[in-house]
Amino acid sequence: MNKLAIDIICEIKEYIENYNEDYFSWYCGITKNTEKRLFGDHKVSKENGRFRFW
Repeated sequence: MNKLAIDIICEIKEYIENYNEDYFSWYCGITKNTEKRLFGDHKVSKENGRFRFW
């Protein structure tokens, strides 16, 4: 089932708001290789980082 872009945007906003943080402290991107981009390039911790895949 394909999601509409507005549905994904709402989910992202809700996820960020759950942490009571500013949107400017978050990064959102599109990539073919999520593992490499998130954990390699951006150095997000697999154990302690805040991330989600849609």
